[in-house]
Amino acid sequence: MNSRRYRYWIPVVLFTGLLFSAINRTSISVGMPLIGKSLHLTPALAGAAFSAFFLGYVLMQIPGGYIVDRLGPRRTLVAALLWYAVSTALIGTVRSFGALWLVLFLSGAGAQAEIPAVMKTLANWFPLKERSRASGVVLSAIALGPGVMPIVMVYLMSRFGWSSAFFFLLFPCSVAALLVFLGIRDEPRETPWISAKEIGEIEAGKVAQQGKMDRPYRDVFGHGNLWVLAVIYFLFNIAFWGFIMWLPTYLITARHMTVIKMGFNASIPYLAGFAGSLSGGWLADRLAWPRGIIAVSYLLTGVSMLLAFQAVTPDMSVVFLTLAGFFMYMSYGPFWSLGMSLLPEKVTGVSAALINLAGNIGGFIAPLTIGLLVQTTKSFHTGFLFMILSLVLGAVLVAMVRLGPAESRA
Repeated sequence: MNSRRYRYWIPVVLFTGLLFSAINRTSISVGMPLIGKSLHLTPALAGAAFSAFFLGYVLMQIPGGYIVDRLGPRRTLVAALLWYAVSTALIGTVRSFGALWLVLFLSGAGAQAEIPAVMKTLANWFPLKERSRASGVVLSAIALGPGVMPIVMVYLMSRFGWSSAFFFLLFPCSVAALLVFLGIRDEPRETPWISAKEIGEIEAGKVAQQGKMDRPYRDVFGHGNLWVLAVIYFLFNIAFWGFIMWLPTYLITARHMTVIKMGFNASIPYLAGFAGSLSGGWLADRLAWPRGIIAVSYLLTGVSMLLAFQAVTPDMSVVFLTLAGFFMYMSYGPFWSLGMSLLPEKVTGVSAALINLAGNIGGFIAPLTIGLLVQTTKSFHTGFLFMILSLVLGAVLVAMVRLGPAESRA
């Protein structure tokens, strides 16, 4: 482990953790058509069940960010992954809407520290000029997980039934927790196998963010960019989680696909999203223009969604949904890199938690609202329009982010 570039191992480990947690998180959306049928759930109740996860996530987000800053990202991430493993397996035991709601609520409450822990780890381990690419690689797992999960989950459900399928999901996040525990330390200087030269490279590549802060936790709440970024992420997550949670049901209900065909077609947009996440991180670092990448990707996602629900055939709808997946995930790396470069490093955990809190409020609102819209209008068109409007507003707000000297070209 004496490689001069040990830091490039860090995204591999974090990628694995996010991949397996994304697989677990997506399982509920893939399983919902069968769970809903078994438990006799209306679209509104299904939306409420989806939103339970985000309610738990939201309520525990700020405490989770504080824990990351106090206990360190490594231990916090290990605990979050183990919690995720157990809570996802418990979905297989539910036999009523109330039990499903409670399990999903607890799952969200335990998983909330994951993104702040990942962002703090990247901020600690990577110089500014490499963060968009590192973020893009790590966060591409959030696309690849949903790309893999529909095929795997459909097979498990068809082979063992939906209840037993969830029991298998105890293992992926448990393995990821072990990898994080063994392969990562909170800071480069805590890592015995890293070279002094690489530590120097990392520290020399960091910028002094907003100067010295004597009261970092109080000052971060008065930071204008924090709140602008939070609102942007709130709007983005309305579209993001609306897309993820309702895509399988949309393909079966509105496009009249079988469960097997849905499993295949629901994977395609996320596989495209995996490529989009890698492309977005590379372009943002290459062009030094993360704000532009974010805004353009939001608008192109909205256009693709509009074309998807207007498509005449199911196959054309999947083509445009695939484009939406590519552009939606394209913004991930640039967004979080921009946030890490603008906000104080000492409180990266709580800053990321605040932004992620806003995003997950959007995640709470989106599935429930879309479910109500679908049930009221008997059509997914209004749900798509709700997501598109959120993306357009998010793109407009990107221009309101104030840049420091180190990011003046962004």
